[in-house]
Amino acid sequence: MGDRFGNVTVVLFCLYALAACAGGQAEVPPAVVEGPSQAEIRLAEAKKQRLMLAEVERRAAEQELARRAREVYGRDIPDYSVGRVLYATDRRASPKEDAGEFYGGDRGLPQMGLCTVGVARDRRVGTLDVHTLVKPMPAGDFYLQLQDRLVEAGSTDLLIFVHGYNITFDDAVRRAAQLAYDLGFPGLPIVYSWPSQGSLGSYLVDETNVEWATPHLKEFLVQLTAKSGAQAIHVIAHSMGSRAVMAALQQIAQHPQGDLTSRFKEVVLLAPDMDADVFINQVQGIHRVVERVTLYASAKDKALVWSKSAHGYPRAGDARPSLVVVPGVDTIDASWVDTSFTGHSYYADSRSVLFDLFNLLRHGKPPGERFGLLAKEQNGQRYWAFQPY
Repeated sequence: MGDRFGNVTVVLFCLYALAACAGGQAEVPPAVVEGPSQAEIRLAEAKKQRLMLAEVERRAAEQELARRAREVYGRDIPDYSVGRVLYATDRRASPKEDAGEFYGGDRGLPQMGLCTVGVARDRRVGTLDVHTLVKPMPAGDFYLQLQDRLVEAGSTDLLIFVHGYNITFDDAVRRAAQLAYDLGFPGLPIVYSWPSQGSLGSYLVDETNVEWATPHLKEFLVQLTAKSGAQAIHVIAHSMGSRAVMAALQQIAQHPQGDLTSRFKEVVLLAPDMDADVFINQVQGIHRVVERVTLYASAKDKALVWSKSAHGYPRAGDARPSLVVVPGVDTIDASWVDTSFTGHSYYADSRSVLFDLFNLLRHGKPPGERFGLLAKEQNGQRYWAFQPY
């Protein structure tokens, strides 16, 4: 068969050459256009079926969410938007069907999936007070859905939210959904939920578990860079979650796999409850994989005042007696923003902080170009502060 086609090619070439020598216009044989291979056809069909199934599941989840909202609110359901948040967690699934939440506070194997939650359009209401809909999925399906949804969103950005102390799984998902909604984030939100006990009295247990979860978070971040198709990964950590994020990024920077240069575009630490000196040591080594680090701190954060008293050393997110201001970190003093009673969740309470995060994540603007920030100095190092209200 190969010789026959070879001979035909030679004959055609000779005829073309003879015609050219005779001064004639030789007709070039039309190019052979190859159709898609069988493998490509199968992949396209599999994607089509996957998207159809995802749409069916999306509609079913929205209907179930509406049913649960009616049970809770009756006819007074707040106007809400449906938030879909991908998740990764190392919590153990709740063994009881009536446990309320799908994942509890015990340690478990890393798992992934998709959550559906209602986010009220009036942010004073927040998220709907109904249990989150949870759909676990294998890792392969998780990354395929992630890729499909990035294409659907027309974005290559991911927003990873890592919560702090005293947060349940449902709380973590709701906060991630609310944050993505408030910021109008064009990409996909993902929450990483480590096994916090969701209890004020379990601070020491949470400290132990956030350290235990760090290797899992590190592996998840590495896998995201390799399998998600995202070009920019933004990481936001609140409170105790900052410990896991900084330790994970330090490990990634020490042993990089593949091209991770600046793949982590923005790393934002909100009221980080971690030792200030540990933060300073860790942050110096992560810039080979992180483009920019932003630290929000406040002198009104009562939770971090208590944490400093308990640990004996200043916390990175506490502005008293002084801020953590070091090269390579954009430090933002949020002491003047309007906050809750404890002053520890100002990222969710303050429009000023949300607007600043919007300009940071949506437009990539440095502090000097963001509205509402004043440049100041501490020991010859520049930092920024919100204007007094």
